[in-house]
Amino acid sequence: MRPAKAALGSNETIETIYLGGGTPSQLNGFQLNQIFSAIRKNYTLAENMEITMECNPDDVTGDFCETLKQLPVNRISMGAQTFSNERLHFLHRRHNAREVEEAVDRLRNIGIRNISIDLMFGFPEESLSQWMSDIRHAIQLDVEHISAYSLMYEEGTPLYHMQKQGKISEIDEETSRKMYETLIDQLTGAGYEHYEISNFARPGFRSRHNSSYWHEVPYSPHPRNIFLYKLPNHNKISSRKYPDLYSKHRRWHSAF
Repeated sequence: MRPAKAALGSNETIETIYLGGGTPSQLNGFQLNQIFSAIRKNYTLAENMEITMECNPDDVTGDFCETLKQLPVNRISMGAQTFSNERLHFLHRRHNAREVEEAVDRLRNIGIRNISIDLMFGFPEESLSQWMSDIRHAIQLDVEHISAYSLMYEEGTPLYHMQKQGKISEIDEETSRKMYETLIDQLTGAGYEHYEISNFARPGFRSRHNSSYWHEVPYSPHPRNIFLYKLPNHNKISSRKYPDLYSKHRRWHSAF
């Protein structure tokens, strides 16, 4: 925790904690408790903090939930990606579609009332109707937050090599644009606020961690992927403009 504390400065009050990047849900209870013990020892924690932990859906077992009950985590972010088992297999994901539903149910049963899921669109040969099915499935889960990103073919990845070898083809720009527009129409129609390019939230459930980036709130990345945000001392919104809504949106996720 020393590098993080030095980066923030002394006597800072922490407003949000984000355990992610990697797979923190694979840590055991002892390790997770050690992390939070160190945080409490080194920082002043704000009341009503947002404490997010990234999880793989298949990691959300009964035992994991028992561990989670002992932690101050109050927000879970899961990479659902898609509700098609075929596309999950294409992504080499361990979980299946049913496990996403089971994970949400288990989290609700232990009192987690702030769940975010990630979705992905633009798979090779994916149709607009298939993408619509994924969106509707996500809405039916009634989670508080949804992030969605288009599949990208980044040089050096297996996905990129498969494309270059002609084994798969990237969907055309027009179809991808329609998928993004459909995402916005469906989620806003279901009551989600479109508050950032890739992010949608029920009223009152915007990610405070995400918003810290846009407000340029100082943060401290910990070597173990714990990001600590301090309380802002002003309400000045970042002067940076949102980039072009669509072209800059296509920025994420090499699949493998």
